[in-house]
Amino acid sequence: MEDGSIEELDWSDLRRVALAVAREQGAGESAEDVASEALTRLWVNLEEVREPRAWVRQVTRRLAIDQHRAGPADGWTDLPNSSPEPGERPFPAHLAARSPSGKVAARDDLERALAVVNDVERDLLLGQSAGYSTRELAERCRYTERSVRVKLSVARRKIRQAFPGFVLD
Repeated sequence: MEDGSIEELDWSDLRRVALAVAREQGAGESAEDVASEALTRLWVNLEEVREPRAWVRQVTRRLAIDQHRAGPADGWTDLPNSSPEPGERPFPAHLAARSPSGKVAARDDLERALAVVNDVERDLLLGQSAGYSTRELAERCRYTERSVRVKLSVARRKIRQAFPGFVLD
């Protein structure tokens, strides 16, 4: 930017732009943080910026996307009875633990449960938990839909027999 134009910038307008873009990109509660970071970067790079509004929009968009990809901040936990995202199946409470020891215990439980079933049943269970329909699993594994349902049922029965207290849904 040219000398003297720093005073001409409408910082409140740039902040509104940054907040709007951050919310647009799904930053949610951290939109303020994303907008502040974008304006800080503008201040640092002010000499190289020709169009501040466009630059702020672009940087804010990228920061919001980066933050979304990074996942929730450390220490963040979902509320116990919070509903899952649309199209997602809720995890059982013992698998949704966020603490390091809870994650290790959940991983160990899952590994022990999957060790009980054969490879085909394991692939079908994991495919179903990933959201694939019975038809998609059947096409993927070259089975009939009925065969996939039977194999899933057998796999669940094996896990329930091996681990009576294990919640599978």
